[in-house]
Amino acid sequence: MPYSWLGHGWKGCSRDYLFPEELNKDYGVPSGLCKETAPNSGIFVRDFSKATVQMDCGKWEGTITMK
Repeated sequence: MPYSWLGHGWKGCSRDYLFPEELNKDYGVPSGLCKETAPNSGIFVRDFSKATVQMDCGKWEGTITMK
């Protein structure tokens, strides 16, 4: 099953970085791959067993809705 991981270490280890509380939450198991909500919308959604995650790539804004 495909999976993803999001971290904050790509900028190096020489500085302190904010660690968002959202990275510690349990969103559950993904029910499938992310999908674009409409052709060329730039908005992608992925369902998890405990949440729905959406990313608007045009506005660079994400939302997480817990179930």
